[in-house]
Amino acid sequence: MTAQTKTVLKSYFETGDRPTEQQFADLIDSIPGDAGVLSESEIPATIARDTEVTAAVSAHAAASDPHGDRAYAAAQDAALIARFRDAYAGATAWCQSQRAACGAEVAAVESRLSAEAVADSLGAAPLDAVPAAQARDELLFLFERLFKRHPQLLGGKLPDAGFLAGA
Repeated sequence: MTAQTKTVLKSYFETGDRPTEQQFADLIDSIPGDAGVLSESEIPATIARDTEVTAAVSAHAAASDPHGDRAYAAAQDAALIARFRDAYAGATAWCQSQRAACGAEVAAVESRLSAEAVADSLGAAPLDAVPAAQARDELLFLFERLFKRHPQLLGGKLPDAGFLAGA
């Protein structure tokens, strides 16, 4: 099982193909980071400007099993969540005020997007973060629709009651 290029991965999922177990393993191994945890070098530059958030992500990645009890504890850490919310608010404010520069940064890490397209979309995209409780109905609606059309996108089941963290 090894990481593959985007071209190789795309070839596994062409119309009519039936990817093998090994090909799915290659896809998973090609996801950046260790088990879904981003390294410092993979944190988008607009968020990485916040040294406190960068330090928190690094500490979490170094000290936790991202799918175990420590990840749950991190999700319950109000101070950590507040730092991420503040970093997100700062990053989105910067992107809204510096659309061209933000577009260039996004395009630098996501080759399928052009800087101009990202910059243009920022004028129309609502980037406000809301608590899950506030978006609960919309999230459930989305999950139900996704599940009806492509249950595999949700692991073959709808998220459990705890997924929305008290929403």
